[in-house]
Amino acid sequence: MATHVFIATTQGLVAVNNLYTLPGAVANSTVTAKGFSQPLPIANNYHNFVKLGSGIIEEDFGEGKFRIDLSDEITQGLSWQLGFYLAHAARHCGILGNGQPQPGDHIICATGAINTAQRRVVEVDHVPVKIEWAREQLTLWQSMCSVLFLLPQANAEEITEVEGVTFQLVEAPEEVALFLPDHAAIRPLHKSTLLPAESPEQVPAPSSRSISYWIAALVACAGIAIISGVAWQWPGSGNPAQAQSDTQHQGVVSSSADHSTPVPNASPDPALTLALETQHGETCGAAKMSKAPVSEQDNVFNEVAVNKNLCRIAVLPSEAVTALLFIGLGEQRVVLRQLPMNKPFIPLPQGKGTKRYYLAALADELNEKTLNQLKGYLFEQASPTTLTRGEVEQKLVQLMPRFSLYQHTLSGE
Repeated sequence: MATHVFIATTQGLVAVNNLYTLPGAVANSTVTAKGFSQPLPIANNYHNFVKLGSGIIEEDFGEGKFRIDLSDEITQGLSWQLGFYLAHAARHCGILGNGQPQPGDHIICATGAINTAQRRVVEVDHVPVKIEWAREQLTLWQSMCSVLFLLPQANAEEITEVEGVTFQLVEAPEEVALFLPDHAAIRPLHKSTLLPAESPEQVPAPSSRSISYWIAALVACAGIAIISGVAWQWPGSGNPAQAQSDTQHQGVVSSSADHSTPVPNASPDPALTLALETQHGETCGAAKMSKAPVSEQDNVFNEVAVNKNLCRIAVLPSEAVTALLFIGLGEQRVVLRQLPMNKPFIPLPQGKGTKRYYLAALADELNEKTLNQLKGYLFEQASPTTLTRGEVEQKLVQLMPRFSLYQHTLSGE
């Protein structure tokens, strides 16, 4: 199954038909339409969006010059940037489609500009118009494909519902990987998740900076929505018996940790609640909310079955929580969210299967140095697919004074 990327514009949806690396002798990345050679007016902006220094594409996906061919022209503005970044992420994972969806494929539409200096997805204009122009096509697609629409968090109030279409908000470009469908069947679940290139021109060798970034924060290429602290693991990617035994830890202090490391027991402890938002009526617009039961002894939430009535799962932190940590083991990513922020959500897995994840609630802000130490431990010194909860908890004890680690399981239909 392919993932097709569409840019939402005020004239309708524009598909990414192709994205590939250009020969080394080519000076600039370019954007074309309908297969013709004439660069579009946004080509220079795209080149700057790609190159090291001013942009983020080469930084995140490896150095090179690229050509994106679109189904129609985009002549101005910057709201294409989120969709283009998404296309590069999908290509990097080997799942980018050609803009011609087939039954069972995944469709992701996007609009959003990116502040490359701050790595932040920023507000764009005319969101209601873009949704309205896309409505008819989205309605047709939703009967045969899963349809997702990504927008900046700053445009949250401008969303108008479309039946069968899920709208999600992003604040940072790396979060788009959380929305890509899981492709475990074609992606090796080991430390290096970079897919082998069929030829040198197809997938450029990423820079060391790019490898570090993707291993630590993005290569996951799975899930949806921004969340606090999550570690997806497919069944069979570790020792199930060991995973079960690993749940016998109290959130703030790990029983498997090196107890020579002092762990303050200041009160109150950082705590999380999960709220299940289920469909009420025809759409998720009037969702009902109910709390997910959790074992107070070992911080394990009851398993939740993902079905068409489950709209999303919200993470509700207590006042003692100052930061939420997203840790992806099998998916190899780390995303940190400092509070306060709008209510974060847990991504619902697409397709069949069961996934286990962790939520880390931190009582103190996590600085970049400590975050990098955690990334290095998880993805350079350990095997992510066999790393246990106890081992993760022990490392957190070494790096930060107070935290709570939660476990949850989602099962697909």
